[in-house]
Amino acid sequence: MIPLAIPNLSKEEKNDVIDTLNSSWISTAGEKVKKFEFEFKKYTQAKYAIACNSGTSALHIAIKLAGVKPNEEIIVPSLTFAATVNAIIYNMCKPIFFNCDKYLNININDVEDFLKNNTYFKDGKTINKKTKKKISAIIPVHMYGNASDIYKIQKLLRHRNIKIVEDAAESLGTKYLQSIYKNKYTGNIGLLGVFSFNANKIITSGSGGMIITNNLKLAKRAQLLTNQAKKNEFEYIHEEIGYNYRMNNLCASIGLKQLIKLSLFLNKKKKIFEFYRKEFKNNKNIKIIDPPPYAKNNYWMPLVKIDLKKMSFSKKKLINELQKKNIQIRGCWNPLHSQKPYKKFQSFKINNLHKFSHNIFCLPCSTQIKSKDLNYITENLRKITS
Repeated sequence: MIPLAIPNLSKEEKNDVIDTLNSSWISTAGEKVKKFEFEFKKYTQAKYAIACNSGTSALHIAIKLAGVKPNEEIIVPSLTFAATVNAIIYNMCKPIFFNCDKYLNININDVEDFLKNNTYFKDGKTINKKTKKKISAIIPVHMYGNASDIYKIQKLLRHRNIKIVEDAAESLGTKYLQSIYKNKYTGNIGLLGVFSFNANKIITSGSGGMIITNNLKLAKRAQLLTNQAKKNEFEYIHEEIGYNYRMNNLCASIGLKQLIKLSLFLNKKKKIFEFYRKEFKNNKNIKIIDPPPYAKNNYWMPLVKIDLKKMSFSKKKLINELQKKNIQIRGCWNPLHSQKPYKKFQSFKINNLHKFSHNIFCLPCSTQIKSKDLNYITENLRKITS
């Protein structure tokens, strides 16, 4: 089977894990965690970085740190992984779902329309006309490595008192090419940014996540809250509720070695994307989804649009047919606004999102994938969709 995306691990990671095991420093206390935080903030050009045990826990804390209070609302795309919205609900807040643009990111024009016609600003707060609740934050998700247009979002929210928490789980290495944010990385523009190091991400630590911020007060709070809010380490003094969210030393040792290889991984991901783009350039049934021109993409996951209705194909059939050929592909995230746990929350102008996302597929893109496998994938995909 040619898998969708597997981690690129070598003897270096394995040897470092063994060294960490031999040191007995395997839990959340240990120098590798601190070193990973240091190297990560240096790479992303952030002032502070806080390592967590998952991207979800990092997002949970980031929303809390943004000062969003229970029952307040957060603008979020419907097309995202469930963890984005679950973290909102963990904080007892309410999502407002929005459509996506052609890059699969939140549709900023719709957000502008909503804020202009469906909210009012009073006493320093943006109030939702329908619910009478304060809208406190927006979470732009940089989908599949595609950067949201953060400049437009910042401009739109000026004088609105709406905080930006970036979900950069999939976009490590993506940087902006235009505007005042030229050469800045995703995740390092909003009040806080969050990354994931799950096994299929561009670098992995097995599991894990990271919060970055340029605010010292928020960084200190993140360190406190992710470590059970132990104000006094030796006397176990707790003045508030904390969480067991710190990354462990074993994961950090893997993350450190992976981060060193990030530039290599980025180059390989770009070559894989360029191969698919060239192969499908003139194909009427398979259209590669290009990244936005305002950013240098990390090409984490190559996406294609296939008109299943035109071919009288179901999504399941396409996936199964390729599996028979030992090729694993994955459909796009299923929009959240119409799923059972989230139906009760407000959505705005979400038209044809299911139809659009239903035709989007992720192609195999492991950084160690062989050229013969890429040729095999494109050859079979062309045959099946012709």
